[in-house]
Amino acid sequence: MSIPVSLGANAALDPQWTDAEQSAELQTLRTIVDSATDGIMVIDHGGKLTYYNSVAQQQVAPNSLEEGQLLASLLPEGGRIGFFPWIERSLGAAVERRLKVHLPWSDRWIEVRACPAGSNVVLFSRDVTAEHARETESRRSLNRLTRAVRVDALTGLGNRAAFLERLSAELAAAEPRLLALFYVDLDGFKDVNDTLGHRSGDQLLQKVGRRLRKFCADGAACRFGGDEFGIFRPIEARADVEALSEALLAQFRRPFVVDGAQILLGASVGVTLASRQAVDAEELIRSADVALYRAKTEGRNTFRIFDQGMADSIARRWRLKVALKRALLRRLFYVAYQPIVDLQSGYVAGFEALLRCRDKQLSSAPLTELIELAEETGEIEQIGELVLRTSCAAAAAWPPEMFLSVNVSSVQFRSGQLRSVIEAALQASGLAAERLHIEITETVPLAANDSASAQLDSLRELGVRILLDDFGTGFASLTYLRAFPFDGLKLDRSFVSHFSAEPETHVIARAVGAIAHGLGLRAFSEGVETKEHARALKRKGYRFAQGFLFAEPLSETSANELAQARFRWDIDALEIGTVLQEANEVV
Repeated sequence: MSIPVSLGANAALDPQWTDAEQSAELQTLRTIVDSATDGIMVIDHGGKLTYYNSVAQQQVAPNSLEEGQLLASLLPEGGRIGFFPWIERSLGAAVERRLKVHLPWSDRWIEVRACPAGSNVVLFSRDVTAEHARETESRRSLNRLTRAVRVDALTGLGNRAAFLERLSAELAAAEPRLLALFYVDLDGFKDVNDTLGHRSGDQLLQKVGRRLRKFCADGAACRFGGDEFGIFRPIEARADVEALSEALLAQFRRPFVVDGAQILLGASVGVTLASRQAVDAEELIRSADVALYRAKTEGRNTFRIFDQGMADSIARRWRLKVALKRALLRRLFYVAYQPIVDLQSGYVAGFEALLRCRDKQLSSAPLTELIELAEETGEIEQIGELVLRTSCAAAAAWPPEMFLSVNVSSVQFRSGQLRSVIEAALQASGLAAERLHIEITETVPLAANDSASAQLDSLRELGVRILLDDFGTGFASLTYLRAFPFDGLKLDRSFVSHFSAEPETHVIARAVGAIAHGLGLRAFSEGVETKEHARALKRKGYRFAQGFLFAEPLSETSANELAQARFRWDIDALEIGTVLQEANEVV
């Protein structure tokens, strides 16, 4: 075996050396080269293998290499697929070349450097199988991480980030087609989690994801989070949107089967349209979310298509929420008092505490809307405590036979703190518990063993009286009368205001009065604005009434003056209501 000069036999071939000396030098060089950690092969320009070390033989072709033969004939057939053509190209190269190649016959990865050396090319090979495995696993980990960042792990749909990217690309595309974006919120999903468990809830979300993936066709579907999903689809015309929305809702009218149980699930859908290159993707999603909010507030299990009026409404609500927080911080809320008159005697029997605000923006909004916003933000508890504390203190100064009526929100019941708040207000004011009337509506859920029902029982034990407000306007009034022993019913103002225009409202009012009388409850009515209203209610058996006929809500000072004056209305005459209002501070 000859050792080429390129491998370092600089002193070899010295004519003054003996054959023995040259042999010893060559043996030393062989030992050095064979001990290298890299494989070394020398190939002449004819493609013949002129030298190789043991490492090269182990790495490239164990038991196959042989000096003097063409490398292509020595390698297994797989070597001609990529490795050998690269070597052939390296033979004529003037600079160093590198290659990382997989050798299928040994299932190893090697990194090869081809270095020109005169009439030969020297190949240095290094086994990088372990290094390649680490790189491969690193890439797989990165891919898994990338997938986790872009894909919802539960449903396999894209997540919000991936959806935004895809939607942005669609909006920027040159084709002039329209896009329809659907924002989907499942109706009743919480009930599934609460009754069947989160495992079944997860399976249900997976099945929803599969249906939506099929529905989106050449668009895209994603899970925003929780039970909210997004879909966009290219459409040909705006007229297609309603049909597509109905088709999407139809996906939820077919039952889902989870663990052998059939689950009926509805959905609320917000829809928005956009011409490509017209809007930002985030803006489009916000618009669909606004439309979804409208669909949920208008009955659920339906769809609404976005228009600018919806956005204006949402913006207005946001401004009111900001004003609400500001008013609380600045203590701009206060309590007004509307007299409740005993229709039999004509005397003031008590007052209803009504929330008012000195903020111009809030005072111009309907009170029901403010209460709803306060319930959404959770600030109703702070407001409710303010009303109870303030009004109980005011009522303590009235004659002992007069009662105070205060409205309580369903949110206050859910907090579980209502009794402690009422007890604190009664204790601080010295007001007797039986003089406090708490008014609730059907938004307070009452059922067997329900916490709200338990709290009402607790208030009754305390001595507080409970009235069912807005009776006749909900869906479960009669059921409520069976669920809890109320002390009184209050007829909603909407029936009284239509006495003259809709004769059937008289029938309803008479029936409510009869129900109250039959159950031994006191009948109240609000919205009394004319003497005809008052006389009609008196004939129908109503004991108490309030409304602008008697007085608008009064300041605390004026309410106290009226309470102390023992003023009496002649229900049959009722010509003096305006005189009373002029004599007191109306708020």
